[in-house]
Amino acid sequence: MSEQLHFLASLDFPSRSTVMVREVAERLGYSVKHVCVWIEEHELEVLDGKSKHAAKSSWRITIESYRAFIIRRLSDGGRGSLLATLPRSTLREIHAEIGKVLKEGAAA
Repeated sequence: MSEQLHFLASLDFPSRSTVMVREVAERLGYSVKHVCVWIEEHELEVLDGKSKHAAKSSWRITIESYRAFIIRRLSDGGRGSLLATLPRSTLREIHAEIGKVLKEGAAA
């Protein structure tokens, strides 16, 4: 899925091909440790940028994997749990986006 999340743009990272674990954690309101669990459970696909001499992995989440993850979470029974953890500012942005879509839909 190479398309940007046009709906719910507040959850997306436009013009990016990968994102850091920390960025996803901050955007979704989870801890870095929680995002790492999703990676270990293969919920999110990563590229490991660890060099030969590095002490730990340097995971980068592919944007396609991130977007697919968001769509899965919003499409299945996890919608409530995902929305409940989002930062209030992100929820306000989503609320505004939904209002805009509903308003445009009513005009059509």
